[in-house]
Amino acid sequence: MITIEVYNNDWFIGRIKERRPEDYMEYEFLDLYVNSHTYLRAIHIPCGSRVDMLPNSFISRGSRCPKCARVSATQQQMKT
Repeated sequence: MITIEVYNNDWFIGRIKERRPEDYMEYEFLDLYVNSHTYLRAIHIPCGSRVDMLPNSFISRGSRCPKCARVSATQQQMKT
């Protein structure tokens, strides 16, 4: 028997918990997962920024909050 995996919002949240558990509690998703090419709106809880991201980029490539990434990059640059 062939098993077909259903890609829905439950699958997406489960995938985040599995592959990026440290990020699961830092984001509140405002949209439901549609597919890997449809942007999702999310709130980055620590800084309060609204982030638009592709689900695949969030899970696989590690795309995160651009505001916090700029702060982190600036801090790294100041250390060198």
